[in-house]
Amino acid sequence: MDHPTLFQHIIAGSVSGMSSVVVCHPLDTIRTRLQHASSRSFSNVVLSTVRNEGLKGLYSGFFPPFFSQAVYKSVIFTTQSKVRSVISTTLIEPSPLFSTIVSGTIAGGLNATLVAPVELVRNRLQIQGQTSSTQYSGTFDVIAKVIKREGFLALWKGLSATIMRDSLGVGLYFVGFDLAKTHLPNDWNPTLRILTAGAIGGISFWSIALPFDTVKTVIQVNPHSKQGLIATGMRLIRTEGFGRVFYGWQAAFSRGIPGAAITFYAYDKTMSYLVQN
Repeated sequence: MDHPTLFQHIIAGSVSGMSSVVVCHPLDTIRTRLQHASSRSFSNVVLSTVRNEGLKGLYSGFFPPFFSQAVYKSVIFTTQSKVRSVISTTLIEPSPLFSTIVSGTIAGGLNATLVAPVELVRNRLQIQGQTSSTQYSGTFDVIAKVIKREGFLALWKGLSATIMRDSLGVGLYFVGFDLAKTHLPNDWNPTLRILTAGAIGGISFWSIALPFDTVKTVIQVNPHSKQGLIATGMRLIRTEGFGRVFYGWQAAFSRGIPGAAITFYAYDKTMSYLVQN
């Protein structure tokens, strides 16, 4: 596919992001609850959620990420593509690995400013299912109460952790995908190749992003938290051990692997359709 337009990148990114949320949001809910309640196991969270809230409990906070993923993945794929294009035209024979890392890192860091408030809303809706009282009635209620009680900028709590997670994570996300797609056997079925490469991209993302994601969750779900990335991370490690920042790894990788595979597959198929029609 030759030189997709900005509009085609936006549409393909939107479709890919929303597709992954539809399939994988329940695992996001489980991951968030595991990161918040460190004493619970993966199976315990799943069983208690379904028992107390039904299957719909696994889709708590669904709409903010569903609609925002359209913007999220559009920004990621469009920025990454445009930065790679700039690098290729301004540097003499740039390394493909260098181009991928730099473009992915810039795309992830830029996108973090958009995704941080969305994830704060999502996380608070997901967490309240673990308590005996319902504090928020929905997305707009979370936004209104956060602004009223904590201030407008509180919507961006955990921004530094989000930037670290997404800049490093998205950089490796594209590196993992590109390397896998390049080195997988050419005689593989095209669909299997892109799904496998996408899955490896997801593994690459969460391998570096998980500790920052855990710290971000802890910061965002606590209305009274005043600590930032470093202070919160050190407190968690000091009080509960180094493994604390990796809580929720089961859900993160269970969600991240198929989520990335679906994202890259949907992006590729949508882009192919748009370019050919």
